[in-house]
Amino acid sequence: MVRWLEKGVLLARVSAWLCALLPLQGQERRQRSEKGNQMERRELELIAAAEMADVSRVRTLLEQGVSPNVANEDGVTGLNVAASKGCVECLRLLLDAGADVNSANIDGMTPLMEACAERTATAVVELLIKEGADVNARMSEIGWTSLMRATVGLNVEIVKLLLAAGADVAARNSDGESALTLLDKLFADLASEVKDASLPPGFRKVAENRERRRAEIRGLLKRERSVP
Repeated sequence: MVRWLEKGVLLARVSAWLCALLPLQGQERRQRSEKGNQMERRELELIAAAEMADVSRVRTLLEQGVSPNVANEDGVTGLNVAASKGCVECLRLLLDAGADVNSANIDGMTPLMEACAERTATAVVELLIKEGADVNARMSEIGWTSLMRATVGLNVEIVKLLLAAGADVAARNSDGESALTLLDKLFADLASEVKDASLPPGFRKVAENRERRRAEIRGLLKRERSVP
């Protein structure tokens, strides 16, 4: 009888201990969940801050331990949006914190590709190339390269930077088109637009500027292609 009583007391103590432990475990799980949610919010905030070129907030979030490589559901990172917005300071902060210079979204768009579509992004392109950006990376499905994006954007200075960094002028997209092929196809009517007498002066000036840039890029691509 004594042994059974001792066992009963022991079981009661174990039961009481478990009852006291379970709420604590539940509380710990909730705290971990809350911390995880807070970090997730800060991670998304980092991308938003980079998109708004909020240098101070980007710095603060990185100092709080947010990963510079965090991405949203589309694979977009802070580096992607900072490149597209031309925020050099944001890029430097992210890269110094360990951001992957070749991070790509779900379409295979890298920060360098993002920047190459913007004529004002020369400083961004220079920085990304200096930090090791792959100038010959391709988008996932359509196979476009940074050179192709810079070419169709008529971004002369960026085309020069890419060629100097070893961009492949012979690379072709999924439709078998090179940067030069795209240039000739998309701007075939530009020369005739410049000669159109009915074009208003303001539009003519724009067309002349675009034709000048097209001709310069075409010369750069053909010259590079002829180099052994």
